[in-house]
Amino acid sequence: MAKGDDPLAALLEDESPIVRTLSKEQRSKPPAPKKAPPPAESSGGGEALATEPEPKPKPRPVSKPRADRGVRSSKPRPEPPRAKDRTKRMKVTPEEERVLDDLVLHIGDRVGARVTYSHIARAMCDMLLDAEDTFEKVRAPDLHRPANNDPESIAFFESELKDWLVQVIQRSRKL
Repeated sequence: MAKGDDPLAALLEDESPIVRTLSKEQRSKPPAPKKAPPPAESSGGGEALATEPEPKPKPRPVSKPRADRGVRSSKPRPEPPRAKDRTKRMKVTPEEERVLDDLVLHIGDRVGARVTYSHIARAMCDMLLDAEDTFEKVRAPDLHRPANNDPESIAFFESELKDWLVQVIQRSRKL
């Protein structure tokens, strides 16, 4: 995978699709339609030529729990959480959705398990909670949340917030 194709690297760079604002032309451009399979060719008599059926994609193997794969962690297992009955969400553009979907798949491939956006968001929040004691040690930018109808200011605000959080995580001794 080329450096520019790495969704994780894209999220950590300033020009991330999550952080930058799309041009008006890019926002109004609909996603490319999916290509339909070519129609079967016919032989003058109206009968379709016999073609080999496309092979079905192999189902992705279900990952075994880490203990069964021989991986052991030195950390104690966290206490099982109570039932999750609250929702946190965010709105994204179609381009951001594609980038996040690719990121989730990439992370799942790297760890060898099916992961969801929720798993990654929870892990990122846990990482920030572990680094919370470093918040006071890293100079925070003087930010003011922009109005929801100002996408350029929101993109700048989120970029500045990201830069500060990266510094916090890098300076944290717990991580």
